[in-house]
Amino acid sequence: MSVDNSLRAYFVERFLGEGTFGKVAKCTNLSTNEEVAIKIIKNGFNKTAEDEIKALTEISRLDAHKYMWLFHPSVVAPCDFGK
Repeated sequence: MSVDNSLRAYFVERFLGEGTFGKVAKCTNLSTNEEVAIKIIKNGFNKTAEDEIKALTEISRLDAHKYMWLFHPSVVAPCDFGK
């Protein structure tokens, strides 16, 4: 299975989990061969997803040393998003 967001194409390796808002898949960026996690949002949760992206973008602008809890094996930094 592959995912194409018009800017980048990804190969879905496997699904990692599912929650209220959607699924998370382990994928490979076909251009760079980089392993990434992609959150696939369920229909009807677009506004919630946009709010999450805004929050993650804001968190990424904060002083990282003040937020050491972000450096955890289960927390990944956002690197891209698309619709």
